[in-house]
Amino acid sequence: MSLLWLFCCPPLPSSIVRKLAFHPPAPTYRVEQTSVGLRFVPRVLVDSVQLWRVQPFFVPTRCGSQLACVYLRCAVAPRFTLLMSQGNSEDLGLVVGWYLKLGCYLGCDVVGYDYSGYGASSGRPSERGMYADATAVWHALVDRHHVPPEKVVLYGYSLGTAPTIHLAARHKSVAGVVLQAPFTSALRLVCPGVRRTWCCDAFNNIDRVGEVHAPVLVVHGIRDDVVEWRHGIEILSRCANPVEPLWLEGGDHYNLSRHEQLWARLGSFLAELEAASPSLGPSSADERRSSAPSTTVPV
Repeated sequence: MSLLWLFCCPPLPSSIVRKLAFHPPAPTYRVEQTSVGLRFVPRVLVDSVQLWRVQPFFVPTRCGSQLACVYLRCAVAPRFTLLMSQGNSEDLGLVVGWYLKLGCYLGCDVVGYDYSGYGASSGRPSERGMYADATAVWHALVDRHHVPPEKVVLYGYSLGTAPTIHLAARHKSVAGVVLQAPFTSALRLVCPGVRRTWCCDAFNNIDRVGEVHAPVLVVHGIRDDVVEWRHGIEILSRCANPVEPLWLEGGDHYNLSRHEQLWARLGSFLAELEAASPSLGPSSADERRSSAPSTTVPV
């Protein structure tokens, strides 16, 4: 099977990768210019009471795209800032509600972005472009918004685990990494029998994740039939600094956020990061109270 795939698709040209990996939906939001700045306007149902927390901005990339991004201010004194990289068929309008719940529950700010060609971002999606996208947002977060790298937790879901691993392997001082439904590589995903890395492969997470120094939490649904559970197990086995993973018994590729165990494990993971580096915590009792995570699981 693997040889057939190689002969039919040598050596995985970017046009094939784009067709297989990227499925941008019709935009589900718009960014409006108002007299007081940019405004994020979702076209899907989002808690309007919380929308004031969503601050849109744009970031240029070295590939020439202008990326639509959002900064969600969910805590007065955030424990961490979560830099989110989403799946291949989502844009910010579809995930901003989840980001708001996540940030408010964990006591963290959240930054999200759309890949080139998604949502209000210009350009075309590609593997190379996706890494450039993530790098541009990283520099905006650290350089423009002055968030220290050691206060950033990188969080990738599905396709988004590729740019998350890319960033974490290059920026060793990030506080931690969450990989939700990670995959080993494009070729291994298409051809389950492949056990080695070919030069034609794309999104080679399995060989790059070992370069990540930060603690890595792997989360996977045991019933995932899009990215099988074995991918999560293999990724975990290659991590240099893994923590206790979360294997969700009733979890598939799309329903993990509905499981209370996910929210609990994310909360305990951040607590582990704080315990390992006490200097990361808020500096006063008032700040600790203002950034404390919610005790109500928003599922």
